[in-house]
Amino acid sequence: MDICVHCGKFATMYNSSDQPVCKNCFEKKPKRYSCKKCGAIMIVKKGKYGSFWGCIGYPLCDNTVSLKEAFLKTKK
Repeated sequence: MDICVHCGKFATMYNSSDQPVCKNCFEKKPKRYSCKKCGAIMIVKKGKYGSFWGCIGYPLCDNTVSLKEAFLKTKK
């Protein structure tokens, strides 16, 4: 079960960048998130336990952040 990258509610669909979103946030621009280790862009990847933010620098940079953790950090 994924959460919306914009509001943190239950995601029911994916936007044009394949990011999980709720129907209220579907029209919003795709969320941007930067890697704290290398500064590269992070993209939403789908894993065994749900979606997460993963660095595009993989395998040189293996930084990952859960959707919930990223949402809570940007909320502050």
